[in-house]
Amino acid sequence: DEKLSILNHSCAHLLAHAVKHLYPNAKFWVGPVIEEGFYYDIDLDDKVISEEDLEKISKEMKKIAKSDKLKNIGQTVFFFGLLFAGIEIMGSTMKPLVNAPIFTELIASVHDNPILGLLLGTVMTVIVQSSSATIAVLQNFASQAGVDGNSIIGLQGALPILLGDNIGTTITALLASIGQSKNAKRTAVAHSVFNITGSILFLCILPLFTQFVMYISPVGPETAVISRQIANAHTSFNLINTLLWLPLIPLMVKIVCFIVPDRKPDLSTEQVKSEAV
Repeated sequence: DEKLSILNHSCAHLLAHAVKHLYPNAKFWVGPVIEEGFYYDIDLDDKVISEEDLEKISKEMKKIAKSDKLKNIGQTVFFFGLLFAGIEIMGSTMKPLVNAPIFTELIASVHDNPILGLLLGTVMTVIVQSSSATIAVLQNFASQAGVDGNSIIGLQGALPILLGDNIGTTITALLASIGQSKNAKRTAVAHSVFNITGSILFLCILPLFTQFVMYISPVGPETAVISRQIANAHTSFNLINTLLWLPLIPLMVKIVCFIVPDRKPDLSTEQVKSEAV
């Protein structure tokens, strides 16, 4: 039944496409949903559809269905969907790992070393394929109280891990760009450059960034407000980093084009001979 429903929907769109080709002035409305899918209401002004017209529409539908352009568009949409479905499946199967004791133990052990915290956040997000999941774990862990009643890692210990999450999330775009066009690869690289440079910059000014986040966040016991502080830090990172890179877009273009250069055209036989001479 599901396959038949998909076929009915496809045929309805194909029919509408064919009618539009033959009668450019035709007006369309999507009719109510029925058991077989849905149907189009078509207004052809004073035109009355005859059997000959139905035959012409049928031939036009076959012509469109065999069109290489339409086939290429369909294959492109299908494989894009398949690609992102694969990434989603991989991410959903890896998400349970984020609650493994090893992750929380590592978070506790690196809170006083910003560089290790950055690396841990990166590795966790690369493995789990979900920065939102790792940030949620970080928020939950940071909300736990230590022996002094404050957060077990504190805001300054949590922020390097958060910055690492921003680096790790770039892997999704890089995976999606595999086998894609040059511009798709450049877009993924630009995303990586944006997050990596921003994370390194914010790590260098970590004490200042920590004070800024505390200033814009609610006041209260650290364990009660640190989740909001981490969320505010994540938002602030992206906003400030965007503002910093905005006037430097030409530089970003040069960096990206250097990493993903234009392919040199293949030399013809005559050009090879002339260069050899």
